[in-house]
Amino acid sequence: MRLNRQLCCVLGLVATTVGLLFAEQAQAVIVTNTFRNVAPSGGSPGQAYDPATEGGTDNFSASSVDLLQGLSAVYTGSTTAGALTNDYPSPMGEVSTGVSAWTDGAIIGRYAGDADGDGNTSNDIDDFAIIHDGYGTISTGGSVTYDLGSVYELSQVDIFFGWNDSGRDDTSFTLRSSVDGETYTTITSVSKMENQGGGDPVTNLYNIVDDASGAIAPFARYLQLSSIDADNGYAGLLEIDAFGTAPQFDQADANRDGVVDIDDFYTISDHFLQVPSALGLDGDIVADNFVDATDFRYWKQHVPASLLAQIEGVAVPEPASLTGLGILVVLGYGLRLRRRA
Repeated sequence: MRLNRQLCCVLGLVATTVGLLFAEQAQAVIVTNTFRNVAPSGGSPGQAYDPATEGGTDNFSASSVDLLQGLSAVYTGSTTAGALTNDYPSPMGEVSTGVSAWTDGAIIGRYAGDADGDGNTSNDIDDFAIIHDGYGTISTGGSVTYDLGSVYELSQVDIFFGWNDSGRDDTSFTLRSSVDGETYTTITSVSKMENQGGGDPVTNLYNIVDDASGAIAPFARYLQLSSIDADNGYAGLLEIDAFGTAPQFDQADANRDGVVDIDDFYTISDHFLQVPSALGLDGDIVADNFVDATDFRYWKQHVPASLLAQIEGVAVPEPASLTGLGILVVLGYGLRLRRRA
Protein backbone atom coordinates (compact mmCIF):
# COMPACT_ATOMS: atom_id res chain seq x y z
CA MET A 1 0.00 0.00 0.00
CA ARG A 2 2.83 2.34 0.87
CA LEU A 3 4.50 1.68 -2.48
CA ASN A 4 1.22 2.25 -4.30
CA ARG A 5 0.71 5.61 -2.59
CA GLN A 6 4.28 6.62 -3.32
CA LEU A 7 3.97 5.65 -6.95
CA CYS A 8 0.71 7.57 -7.27
CA CYS A 9 2.44 10.65 -5.89
CA VAL A 10 5.33 10.23 -8.29
CA LEU A 11 3.10 9.67 -11.30
CA GLY A 12 0.94 12.62 -10.31
CA LEU A 13 4.02 14.79 -10.17
CA VAL A 14 5.17 13.51 -13.56
CA ALA A 15 1.72 14.10 -15.07
CA THR A 16 1.67 17.66 -13.75
CA THR A 17 5.14 18.32 -15.14
CA VAL A 18 4.24 16.88 -18.53
CA GLY A 19 1.05 18.94 -18.56
CA LEU A 20 3.03 22.09 -17.91
CA LEU A 21 5.49 21.19 -20.65
CA PHE A 22 2.68 20.65 -23.14
CA ALA A 23 1.13 23.96 -22.12
CA GLU A 24 4.43 25.70 -22.82
CA GLN A 25 4.92 23.88 -26.12
CA ALA A 26 1.41 24.76 -27.25
CA GLN A 27 2.47 28.39 -27.37
CA ALA A 28 5.24 27.62 -29.86
CA VAL A 29 4.51 26.92 -33.51
CA ILE A 30 6.73 25.75 -36.34
CA VAL A 31 6.44 28.31 -39.11
CA THR A 32 7.65 28.41 -42.70
CA ASN A 33 8.77 31.76 -44.06
CA THR A 34 8.76 31.89 -47.86
CA PHE A 35 10.91 34.04 -50.11
CA ARG A 36 11.21 34.24 -53.89
CA ASN A 37 13.85 35.79 -56.11
CA VAL A 38 13.30 36.17 -59.86
CA ALA A 39 16.36 37.03 -61.94
CA PRO A 40 16.26 40.26 -63.94
CA SER A 41 15.40 39.80 -67.60
CA GLY A 42 18.02 40.12 -70.32
CA GLY A 43 20.74 37.76 -69.16
CA SER A 44 22.79 35.96 -71.80
CA PRO A 45 22.65 32.13 -72.14
CA GLY A 46 24.65 30.47 -69.38
CA GLN A 47 25.19 33.74 -67.50
CA ALA A 48 25.34 33.21 -63.73
CA TYR A 49 22.75 34.79 -61.48
CA ASP A 50 23.15 35.09 -57.70
CA PRO A 51 19.95 35.70 -55.66
CA ALA A 52 22.08 37.13 -52.86
CA THR A 53 22.75 40.28 -54.86
CA GLU A 54 20.55 40.17 -57.97
CA GLY A 55 16.87 39.98 -58.83
CA GLY A 56 13.98 40.56 -56.49
CA THR A 57 11.97 41.01 -54.51
CA ASP A 58 13.91 39.02 -51.91
CA ASN A 59 17.66 38.55 -51.66
CA PHE A 60 19.15 35.64 -49.74
CA SER A 61 22.10 33.25 -49.69
CA ALA A 62 22.90 29.70 -48.57
CA SER A 63 25.17 28.66 -45.72
CA SER A 64 28.51 26.92 -46.10
CA VAL A 65 28.91 26.19 -42.38
CA ASP A 66 25.65 24.40 -41.56
CA LEU A 67 25.29 20.81 -40.31
CA LEU A 68 24.73 19.38 -43.80
CA GLN A 69 27.65 21.11 -45.51
CA GLY A 70 29.51 18.57 -47.63
CA LEU A 71 27.34 15.62 -46.60
CA SER A 72 25.95 13.29 -49.25
CA ALA A 73 22.25 12.46 -49.30
CA VAL A 74 20.51 9.21 -50.08
CA TYR A 75 17.95 9.80 -52.82
CA THR A 76 14.97 7.46 -53.21
CA GLY A 77 12.08 7.73 -55.62
CA SER A 78 11.73 7.95 -59.37
CA THR A 79 14.99 7.35 -61.22
CA THR A 80 13.80 9.16 -64.34
CA ALA A 81 13.09 12.82 -64.90
CA GLY A 82 9.88 13.95 -66.55
CA ALA A 83 9.43 13.40 -70.28
CA LEU A 84 13.18 13.00 -70.79
CA THR A 85 13.05 9.66 -69.04
CA ASN A 86 15.70 7.72 -70.92
CA ASP A 87 18.34 10.42 -71.06
CA TYR A 88 18.24 12.31 -67.77
CA PRO A 89 17.74 10.21 -64.63
CA SER A 90 16.69 12.00 -61.44
CA PRO A 91 18.33 13.41 -59.31
CA MET A 92 20.40 14.54 -62.31
CA GLY A 93 17.43 15.62 -64.45
CA GLU A 94 18.45 17.48 -67.61
CA VAL A 95 22.13 16.99 -66.83
CA SER A 96 21.94 18.74 -63.46
CA THR A 97 24.76 18.13 -61.00
CA GLY A 98 22.69 15.96 -58.66
CA VAL A 99 23.19 15.09 -54.98
CA SER A 100 26.43 17.00 -54.45
CA ALA A 101 24.75 20.31 -55.39
CA TRP A 102 22.47 20.19 -52.37
CA THR A 103 25.12 20.83 -49.71
CA ASP A 104 27.82 22.85 -51.47
CA GLY A 105 26.80 26.19 -49.99
CA ALA A 106 25.97 27.72 -53.40
CA ILE A 107 22.63 28.66 -54.99
CA ILE A 108 23.85 30.10 -58.29
CA GLY A 109 21.39 29.85 -61.19
CA ARG A 110 21.97 30.46 -64.90
CA TYR A 111 20.02 31.84 -67.84
CA ALA A 112 18.71 29.41 -70.45
CA GLY A 113 19.66 29.37 -74.11
CA ASP A 114 22.54 28.33 -76.34
CA ALA A 115 25.08 28.33 -73.53
CA ASP A 116 27.76 26.45 -75.50
CA GLY A 117 27.30 28.58 -78.63
CA ASP A 118 26.88 25.73 -81.10
CA GLY A 119 23.57 27.00 -82.47
CA ASN A 120 21.56 24.08 -81.07
CA THR A 121 19.07 24.69 -78.26
CA SER A 122 16.81 21.62 -78.66
CA ASN A 123 17.47 19.41 -75.62
CA ASP A 124 21.19 20.07 -76.04
CA ILE A 125 22.94 18.21 -73.21
CA ASP A 126 25.97 20.47 -73.54
CA ASP A 127 23.76 23.49 -72.88
CA PHE A 128 22.06 21.70 -69.97
CA ALA A 129 25.40 20.79 -68.39
CA ILE A 130 26.14 24.52 -68.10
CA ILE A 131 22.67 25.87 -67.34
CA HIS A 132 21.79 23.29 -64.67
CA ASP A 133 25.15 22.88 -62.92
CA GLY A 134 23.78 24.32 -59.66
CA TYR A 135 20.87 21.90 -59.30
CA GLY A 136 19.92 18.37 -58.49
CA THR A 137 16.38 17.26 -59.30
CA ILE A 138 13.80 15.69 -57.01
CA SER A 139 10.80 13.97 -58.56
CA THR A 140 7.26 13.89 -57.24
CA GLY A 141 7.27 11.19 -54.55
CA GLY A 142 11.05 11.32 -54.25
CA SER A 143 12.87 11.69 -50.93
CA VAL A 144 16.23 13.12 -49.92
CA THR A 145 17.64 11.77 -46.63
CA TYR A 146 20.68 12.95 -44.69
CA ASP A 147 22.47 11.20 -41.83
CA LEU A 148 23.93 13.90 -39.57
CA GLY A 149 26.20 11.36 -37.90
CA SER A 150 24.90 12.01 -34.38
CA VAL A 151 21.86 13.45 -32.65
CA TYR A 152 21.21 17.20 -32.93
CA GLU A 153 18.59 19.61 -31.67
CA LEU A 154 17.57 21.29 -34.92
CA SER A 155 16.53 24.94 -34.73
CA GLN A 156 16.22 25.84 -38.42
CA VAL A 157 16.12 24.28 -41.88
CA ASP A 158 16.43 26.28 -45.10
CA ILE A 159 15.40 24.67 -48.40
CA PHE A 160 16.19 26.30 -51.75
CA PHE A 161 14.38 25.24 -54.93
CA GLY A 162 14.89 26.80 -58.34
CA TRP A 163 15.41 26.39 -62.08
CA ASN A 164 16.45 28.35 -65.13
CA ASP A 165 12.76 29.21 -65.62
CA SER A 166 9.49 28.79 -63.74
CA GLY A 167 8.84 25.37 -65.26
CA ARG A 168 10.56 23.24 -62.61
CA ASP A 169 11.41 25.67 -59.84
CA ASP A 170 9.21 24.45 -56.98
CA THR A 171 7.41 21.63 -55.19
CA SER A 172 5.24 21.10 -52.14
CA PHE A 173 7.07 18.97 -49.60
CA THR A 174 7.12 17.27 -46.23
CA LEU A 175 10.09 17.58 -43.88
CA ARG A 176 10.69 14.81 -41.34
CA SER A 177 13.29 13.84 -38.75
CA SER A 178 14.30 10.61 -37.07
CA VAL A 179 16.56 9.39 -34.30
CA ASP A 180 17.10 5.88 -35.68
CA GLY A 181 16.52 6.26 -39.42
CA GLU A 182 13.45 4.03 -39.31
CA THR A 183 10.69 5.90 -37.50
CA TYR A 184 10.22 9.44 -38.81
CA THR A 185 8.33 12.34 -37.24
CA THR A 186 6.87 15.07 -39.43
CA ILE A 187 8.34 18.49 -38.73
CA THR A 188 6.09 20.26 -41.23
CA SER A 189 4.33 19.93 -44.58
CA VAL A 190 4.44 22.92 -46.91
CA SER A 191 2.50 23.85 -50.04
CA LYS A 192 4.51 25.38 -52.87
CA MET A 193 4.18 29.03 -53.80
CA GLU A 194 2.13 30.37 -56.70
CA ASN A 195 3.87 30.11 -60.05
CA GLN A 196 5.85 33.20 -61.05
CA GLY A 197 8.86 34.05 -63.17
CA GLY A 198 8.24 33.05 -66.76
CA GLY A 199 11.42 32.36 -68.73
CA ASP A 200 13.95 33.85 -66.31
CA PRO A 201 15.73 31.94 -63.52
CA VAL A 202 13.77 31.59 -60.27
CA THR A 203 14.96 30.73 -56.75
CA ASN A 204 12.59 29.91 -53.89
CA LEU A 205 13.55 29.76 -50.21
CA TYR A 206 11.58 27.98 -47.49
CA ASN A 207 12.86 29.00 -44.06
CA ILE A 208 11.53 26.64 -41.37
CA VAL A 209 11.83 27.74 -37.73
CA ASP A 210 10.05 27.70 -34.39
CA ASP A 211 8.33 31.03 -33.76
CA ALA A 212 9.46 30.96 -30.14
CA SER A 213 13.09 30.28 -31.11
CA GLY A 214 12.87 26.71 -29.87
CA ALA A 215 13.74 23.44 -31.54
CA ILE A 216 11.84 22.25 -34.60
CA ALA A 217 13.25 18.74 -34.05
CA PRO A 218 14.58 18.13 -30.51
CA PHE A 219 16.42 14.86 -31.20
CA ALA A 220 17.26 14.36 -34.86
CA ARG A 221 20.01 12.36 -36.48
CA TYR A 222 18.28 11.88 -39.82
CA LEU A 223 16.62 14.62 -41.87
CA GLN A 224 14.33 13.74 -44.77
CA LEU A 225 12.76 15.92 -47.46
CA SER A 226 9.96 14.38 -49.56
CA SER A 227 8.51 16.00 -52.68
CA ILE A 228 4.71 15.97 -53.02
CA ASP A 229 3.91 17.66 -56.36
CA ALA A 230 7.00 18.86 -58.18
CA ASP A 231 6.46 21.21 -61.13
CA ASN A 232 6.17 19.15 -64.32
CA GLY A 233 7.21 15.95 -62.57
CA TYR A 234 10.47 17.04 -60.99
CA ALA A 235 11.89 20.21 -59.49
CA GLY A 236 15.33 21.73 -59.21
CA LEU A 237 16.77 21.53 -55.70
CA LEU A 238 19.65 23.91 -55.06
CA GLU A 239 20.49 23.52 -51.39
CA ILE A 240 19.35 22.22 -48.01
CA ASP A 241 20.83 23.88 -44.91
CA ALA A 242 20.21 22.62 -41.38
CA PHE A 243 21.19 24.38 -38.17
CA GLY A 244 21.28 23.16 -34.58
CA THR A 245 23.37 22.03 -31.65
CA ALA A 246 24.13 18.77 -29.92
CA PRO A 247 21.52 18.27 -27.17
CA GLN A 248 22.78 18.47 -23.63
CA PHE A 249 21.14 15.47 -21.99
CA ASP A 250 22.26 13.37 -19.05
CA GLN A 251 23.41 9.88 -19.95
CA ALA A 252 20.83 8.49 -17.50
CA ASP A 253 18.08 10.20 -19.52
CA ALA A 254 17.08 6.92 -21.18
CA ASN A 255 14.16 8.30 -23.19
CA ARG A 256 16.07 11.45 -24.22
CA ASP A 257 13.37 13.88 -23.12
CA GLY A 258 15.80 16.10 -21.24
CA VAL A 259 14.83 14.92 -17.73
CA VAL A 260 16.12 12.04 -15.61
CA ASP A 261 12.95 10.66 -14.05
CA ILE A 262 10.66 7.65 -13.60
CA ASP A 263 9.92 7.57 -17.34
CA ASP A 264 13.53 6.55 -17.93
CA PHE A 265 12.94 3.59 -15.59
CA TYR A 266 9.97 2.62 -17.76
CA THR A 267 12.04 2.93 -20.93
CA ILE A 268 14.67 0.58 -19.55
CA SER A 269 12.11 -1.91 -18.24
CA ASP A 270 10.18 -1.86 -21.54
CA HIS A 271 13.31 -2.98 -23.39
CA PHE A 272 14.83 -5.13 -20.63
CA LEU A 273 17.06 -7.98 -21.89
CA GLN A 274 16.75 -6.73 -25.46
CA VAL A 275 19.13 -5.38 -28.07
CA PRO A 276 18.26 -1.69 -28.65
CA SER A 277 17.27 -0.32 -32.05
CA ALA A 278 20.57 1.58 -32.06
CA LEU A 279 23.53 1.81 -29.71
CA GLY A 280 22.64 4.00 -26.72
CA LEU A 281 18.89 4.07 -27.40
CA ASP A 282 15.87 2.26 -25.89
CA GLY A 283 17.30 2.27 -22.37
CA ASP A 284 20.83 1.21 -23.34
CA ILE A 285 22.26 4.09 -21.33
CA VAL A 286 25.68 2.48 -20.77
CA ALA A 287 25.89 2.01 -24.57
CA ASP A 288 26.92 -1.65 -24.62
CA ASN A 289 24.19 -2.61 -27.12
CA PHE A 290 22.15 -4.56 -24.56
CA VAL A 291 19.56 -3.40 -22.03
CA ASP A 292 20.10 -5.11 -18.70
CA ALA A 293 20.57 -4.55 -14.97
CA THR A 294 23.69 -2.49 -15.59
CA ASP A 295 21.51 0.17 -17.19
CA PHE A 296 19.10 0.10 -14.24
CA ARG A 297 21.98 0.48 -11.82
CA TYR A 298 23.40 3.45 -13.72
CA TRP A 299 19.98 5.09 -13.78
CA LYS A 300 19.57 4.58 -10.01
CA GLN A 301 22.98 6.15 -9.37
CA HIS A 302 22.10 9.27 -11.34
CA VAL A 303 18.40 9.80 -10.66
CA PRO A 304 17.61 12.73 -8.33
CA ALA A 305 17.64 11.71 -4.67
CA SER A 306 14.22 13.26 -4.16
CA LEU A 307 12.71 10.87 -6.70
CA LEU A 308 14.44 7.86 -5.17
CA ALA A 309 13.00 8.82 -1.79
CA GLN A 310 9.49 8.86 -3.25
CA ILE A 311 9.87 5.40 -4.77
CA GLU A 312 11.61 3.90 -1.75
CA GLY A 313 11.44 0.16 -1.99
CA VAL A 314 12.08 -0.04 -5.72
CA ALA A 315 15.40 -1.85 -5.55
CA VAL A 316 17.75 -2.10 -8.50
CA PRO A 317 19.82 -5.32 -8.28
CA GLU A 318 23.46 -5.89 -8.95
CA PRO A 319 24.04 -7.63 -12.29
CA ALA A 320 25.50 -10.65 -10.51
CA SER A 321 22.33 -11.30 -8.55
CA LEU A 322 20.11 -13.57 -10.63
CA THR A 323 17.48 -13.57 -7.93
CA GLY A 324 17.43 -9.80 -7.86
CA LEU A 325 17.33 -9.76 -11.63
CA GLY A 326 14.18 -11.84 -11.64
CA ILE A 327 12.59 -9.57 -9.06
CA LEU A 328 13.46 -6.56 -11.20
CA VAL A 329 11.74 -8.04 -14.24
CA VAL A 330 8.62 -8.74 -12.20
CA LEU A 331 8.76 -5.27 -10.67
CA GLY A 332 9.16 -3.62 -14.06
CA TYR A 333 6.19 -5.59 -15.39
CA GLY A 334 4.11 -4.60 -12.37
CA LEU A 335 4.98 -0.95 -12.76
CA ARG A 336 4.02 -1.04 -16.41
CA LEU A 337 0.66 -2.56 -15.51
CA ARG A 338 0.05 0.20 -12.96
CA ARG A 339 1.10 2.79 -15.50
CA ARG A 340 -1.27 1.45 -18.15
CA ALA A 341 -4.19 0.93 -15.78
